[in-house]
Order: sequence, then structure tokens, then C-alpha cells
Amino acid sequence: MDWLDGLGWAGVISVGISFLWDLFLPLNLLVIGVIYVTTFIGWLFLARNKISF
Repeated sequence: MDWLDGLGWAGVISVGISFLWDLFLPLNLLVIGVIYVTTFIGWLFLARNKISF
């Protein structure tokens, strides 16, 4: 475990997080896209109601 002392726990954690991020990247992009589209549709709906008044 000598490499762990040199790398440090922060390096190990960041490598693990980046590995998980690469693993679930399509899922993350899908979730971000769904959130973006739903907020845009909600904003259009609210703006349309505000304009109609």
C-alpha cells in the first residue's frame, strides 16, 4: 500500500468517483436532459399563462 501513501485518499476517492461517473455517464446525460426539457416546458407553460393575463 505504498502507492496509497503517495497518492493519498483524495486521489483514490477522485479516481473512484470518476470511474463511477464514466460508468453512469449515459444515465447522467439522460437525467440532465430530462430535467432540462421538463424545466423548459414548465417555463413555457408559466410564461404562456403570464402572457395571457
